Amino acid sequence: MNNINPNNKLREKIITILNHFDIPEPVRILPYSKGRVNETFLIETDSTKKLILQKLNRIFKPELLIDIEVITSHLEGQGIVTPRLIMTKSGRLGFVQDGSIWRLLTYIPGGTIEKGITEEQARSGGKIIGEFHNSLCEFNYSFEYKIPDFHDTNAIVLNLKTVMRSHKNSDKFQILKPLANRLLNEYEGLEKLPDNLPERIIHGDLKLNNVIFDETGTEAICLIDLDTIGKGTIPIDLGDAFRSWCQNETDNSLKFDVDIFIAMLEGYLPKSPFIGKREIEQIPAGISTIILELASRYIIDAFEESYFTLDENKYGSIFEQNSDKARLLLGLFDDFKDKRIAVEEIIKKHL
Repeated sequence: MNNINPNNKLREKIITILNHFDIPEPVRILPYSKGRVNETFLIETDSTKKLILQKLNRIFKPELLIDIEVITSHLEGQGIVTPRLIMTKSGRLGFVQDGSIWRLLTYIPGGTIEKGITEEQARSGGKIIGEFHNSLCEFNYSFEYKIPDFHDTNAIVLNLKTVMRSHKNSDKFQILKPLANRLLNEYEGLEKLPDNLPERIIHGDLKLNNVIFDETGTEAICLIDLDTIGKGTIPIDLGDAFRSWCQNETDNSLKFDVDIFIAMLEGYLPKSPFIGKREIEQIPAGISTIILELASRYIIDAFEESYFTLDENKYGSIFEQNSDKARLLLGLFDDFKDKRIAVEEIIKKHL
């Protein structure tokens, strides 16, 4: 075996894991993607065959794999391109070792984009999201697993207050307090989403790098990382997509790109005939809500350092990373607030 990038200890563990699957011996094992939650590796068994191996974050439970198998089977049956789980030799959906879940997935040729998409890419990605939502809009399924308080913004903000109290004597508290107080003040005055919006099956994490584009980088092929799939509202799911795709970083700050928003909306709406007028109208509220929700999660993890992985190329510590991410998101919130009337007018034209 050659061309194995991970360190020797990790390499040996990966080989042990792969032995539980009925696949040829790998010739290359490489770190893959820039995910901030799971560890991902590209497995090549010959010059043409590739697979994706992932070690899931410990927040996830084995029941999640049942949900993914059911959903991806349905998507594939609807003609939607999607990664599929590969069974172990014993017929299981994944392998658990030392409390960690490992799964092997089919590989979708193409690549992801981290930032700076074009309007053409945004329009194509919007189509993929619309097709995904539409294919699941009438699929009746009771999920086996749900991340506790996932996209429950009220619960997350309440947890932020609890975490701040428990760390009030720490050095971190003095640094994070201004960020947290600013966020809490914004959330208190935020227009909340209605409680009676339709509950649908959503992806749950539609950030930009969870879309596979073709090898030319222009056409979106499919959505990946379905670990957060479950019941939720379309304004929150789309809000997270718009939050991620429409942000431009300039001069160490984030700005909301209205042109990218328009392109995404133009791609999405024709592919999602199921969506109701009230859901579309609540998209701006969804964007504002999800920005503050994610900023809350970053501040919480700046205290606890237990969830997001470190981007070692950019930051020296998880605390530094998460506090900076929260600062950037609050700047994005301010910029979106300034542009919200324009966004609402754009939505009215598409109703």
